[in-house]
Amino acid sequence: MTRTCSTDECFSSSVAEARYPSILVAADRLGSEGAASDFFECGDGWFDIIDVLCQRLEFWIVQNEAPPLVIERVKAKFGRLVIQYAGGNDMTAGMVDMAQEVSARVCEVCGNPGRTEASTGRWLITRCADHRGISFSY
Repeated sequence: MTRTCSTDECFSSSVAEARYPSILVAADRLGSEGAASDFFECGDGWFDIIDVLCQRLEFWIVQNEAPPLVIERVKAKFGRLVIQYAGGNDMTAGMVDMAQEVSARVCEVCGNPGRTEASTGRWLITRCADHRGISFSY
């Protein structure tokens, strides 16, 4: 799959882990090999949403001396992001909720505007017109 990036470097599991070590530390804590890919189960089209979320969470936590937040897992479910996390406060919870809601309007494949609909396997997926019908095996 070809990824188009809105930043200088494509956002990937390894990039995420390097950029946001204070937020994406769950893999180490849960006893896996420490790779962020252990808890990213979604298409490339949503990586910009995750990147911006992590950036805003990190900024808010540092600038406001807010309680730390750790993202434990990110996956696609019912055509949208599901972000499992621990810690934080009402503001960080609101940021996570917003990212999850935005994902329901963004193609999971490419990041273009999309809509949530039922796939052929009765799963809910969010796709643009160009990627309608494409499914993933995570």
